[in-house]
Amino acid sequence: MVNTPKVDDLPPIFTTNNLVDGVSPYASHRVEVRRLGYKIYALNRAEISAEQKIHAFAQSVESSVIAGPSASVIYGLRTPPEQQETTDVYLYTLNNKRVRRRGIKQLRGKLSQSEITEDDSHCITTVERTFLDLGLMMSARQLVYVADGLLPAAQRRRVSLTTKDSLLEYLQHKKNHRGKEVCLQALDLAAEGVDSVKETELRLLLGEYGITELAVNPVIRDGCGRYVCEPDLADFARKISIQYEGVHHTGLRQMRLDEERRARTHIAGWVEVRIFAADLYNFEYFRGAMIPKAVMKVLGARSS
Repeated sequence: MVNTPKVDDLPPIFTTNNLVDGVSPYASHRVEVRRLGYKIYALNRAEISAEQKIHAFAQSVESSVIAGPSASVIYGLRTPPEQQETTDVYLYTLNNKRVRRRGIKQLRGKLSQSEITEDDSHCITTVERTFLDLGLMMSARQLVYVADGLLPAAQRRRVSLTTKDSLLEYLQHKKNHRGKEVCLQALDLAAEGVDSVKETELRLLLGEYGITELAVNPVIRDGCGRYVCEPDLADFARKISIQYEGVHHTGLRQMRLDEERRARTHIAGWVEVRIFAADLYNFEYFRGAMIPKAVMKVLGARSS
């Protein structure tokens, strides 16, 4: 007689290869489940995270290594706004067997042992190898978002996954890899200290219009050495403080703090430029050309 499993007997996501004791693959179909892939199921009532799905698919493939966009999800890497989230799971296979399954994209190429690490008891490409593989799937500009998130953050707000020197040293040994040049171009544009995707987007946008050599999340002090503020970007030569204001800046308390910061900035002899999300995409006429409002604000501050 086949056991009828109870919902509580099954994990939120499971494969027919690792069902709980006493529950046969056939009996599992008598519970309300949905099929995610080959021999991979999830309870209908369960919310499955991207990480859970990736690990389940990887465990269903012998000698697999999580890689590319899937590895970036596990590491929590940043992605550019225009980069669509993929539902496929990207894997290498160390046994060179061809994998043809819906929902799995097999990457071709050889991995050295130094390019493989372990996460939650499953193999995954190192941060450096993941970055290199993404160089085959993204433009240099898109890869800057990833690089900014890998490098050390401002004032040690998060633990960095690697350094620019480590990435460059790794890439030097990849002479014939097609993604290498894109990675090098991205690292040339990347910056340490970037706290968010929007800060990267703003910096790249300003750079397209020749506004470069901006300090990222620096500490600004007045003539007496007293703390003034820590803007997202700063032009020290012209004393321009650039602040990106996200949605959390709409609360009354935050608005009061922002006004106090603006006053301190002004007293210290600096000009504060406040950039909002819409300023990145809305264009306005400025000096004979249509340009993003964010660029117009900074250029206006430079000429004042």
